[in-house]
Amino acid sequence: DHEDAEPIDICRDVAVPCFSSPVNHNVLLTLALWGSHGIADSLWSDTVIVSYLSILASQLSKADGSHKSRPRNDVVGYIEACKGLVGVVLALPIGYFADHLHHGRQRVIAYGGVLTIIAAISSIWLLLYIGDQNDDDTTHSPRTSPDLNHIVVLFAGVMSMWGVSNLIVDGPVSALYADSVAAGQRSRYYVYLNNTWLLGTTVGPALSIFWFRSGSDSWTLSELKNIILLGVLLQGMTSIFMFLFDDRKSLPEEEGGKGDDDTAESSAPEEECENLVLSLAPGDASARADLESLRRRRRKIPYILFMAEMVSALGSGMTIKFFPLYFKNTVGMSPSQVQTIYVVAPFVLVVTSSLAEKTSRSLGRVQTIILFSSMGVISLYSMVLFEDYLVPRWYLLVPIYLLRNAMMNSGGALWESILMDSVPKNERARWISLNSIATFGWCGSAALGGVLADKFGYTYSFLITAIIQTLATLMLLLLLPLVPMEDSSSNQDNNNAMNRPQEEDIRRDEDDTTNILPVEDVNDLTLPLLS
Repeated sequence: DHEDAEPIDICRDVAVPCFSSPVNHNVLLTLALWGSHGIADSLWSDTVIVSYLSILASQLSKADGSHKSRPRNDVVGYIEACKGLVGVVLALPIGYFADHLHHGRQRVIAYGGVLTIIAAISSIWLLLYIGDQNDDDTTHSPRTSPDLNHIVVLFAGVMSMWGVSNLIVDGPVSALYADSVAAGQRSRYYVYLNNTWLLGTTVGPALSIFWFRSGSDSWTLSELKNIILLGVLLQGMTSIFMFLFDDRKSLPEEEGGKGDDDTAESSAPEEECENLVLSLAPGDASARADLESLRRRRRKIPYILFMAEMVSALGSGMTIKFFPLYFKNTVGMSPSQVQTIYVVAPFVLVVTSSLAEKTSRSLGRVQTIILFSSMGVISLYSMVLFEDYLVPRWYLLVPIYLLRNAMMNSGGALWESILMDSVPKNERARWISLNSIATFGWCGSAALGGVLADKFGYTYSFLITAIIQTLATLMLLLLLPLVPMEDSSSNQDNNNAMNRPQEEDIRRDEDDTTNILPVEDVNDLTLPLLS
């Protein structure tokens, strides 16, 4: 993309004056998009929409004579499953086009902006089409009573559009962000990005609390619908940022090798291994064999990460959308109380993510992910085994849930850092999109989770989720011999293992390729995706 362009002046063409120092054009846009997107999305897409769908389905099924008086979890699951299926089908094509089209990232992101606008308009139309149902009297048919199956199909289509929009924000936008940050600064800028998202996902539920408190603070369709209308309108407005990205303002490869702290972070570790193999003397067969073995081992890392994330996501899908309904229907909490949980959750996550990062310095990234995931799974087991005791005591149940949520997600930034340092730059969008399949994969199991919740209760789904995520945690053990611990003693051991009379610069390169990411580059990474 840079072949026919004029020489890039970093200060003029790439950087945008902002705050006390220049900020890359794409970096600034990504921060703005993720912050505003987080506010709008968290305002309506979790507790509010699932509660609206559950109550609406219950009322419509009562009106058409099925006499199903309790909230419908299965409808929520079916809609999420359709959303997940569309995401799985489109994830790889989106990543492929972002990697291979001329200016592919900015073009795919712009198309995502168009889709976001269409999704917002469609959502507003659908909510107005359904109208206000009778919240207080479910013994008579509402004034306007659309067919339930028809409504499910329409919502499945609308939510699928939102899913693809979110997929583009998580995929090509994230890849362009990584391409636009100097390697030595990447961990610091990931902190900015992650904290921006966390702040946004805190503001959204907080706004909904004020909305509920100003009204009846009850689970009525009219209140839920108004919040959804506001949320989708705001989210549609965030699409303006998606038309402003520019592939030409990403950093060239030679600019990505060194940051302010002179710490190089590999943007293409596979290519580094290959270059080192070629640079070795022809007679040094042993060192060449060691590096070839290292390159083969590194190729396995993203596949193991993907499989473990897929299994974990399938388990999460059975419960993640039903936690708000669990607190609503089983624990008996009001809308503002449930949303308070989701205001507090990001702050707990910040604390545990920082703890995970600090722990990884001495324990290792993979070891830390396994430790924190295990604690999260144990917390979920406790919610199942001690349900009868905990449900009447929400002040004990909620902290356990917050701990479970935080521990399961604390290693996400470490997870992402391992992935980003295990694949070349020109494959990042593909791998991010591929991992989005895992993120969307949990939507596929949501249908089963909804059916099980209706038939056996929420804790039955929680138990199955805990078992599946136990398996996913065990799968991470496969990474232990591939991703070495990144403390100083480990680095020294790896250096001694090579023990070859190489030139100083080649030996330094070998040290860098033995460790997938220097310890300095994992400092202060804080945010995963919620699972």
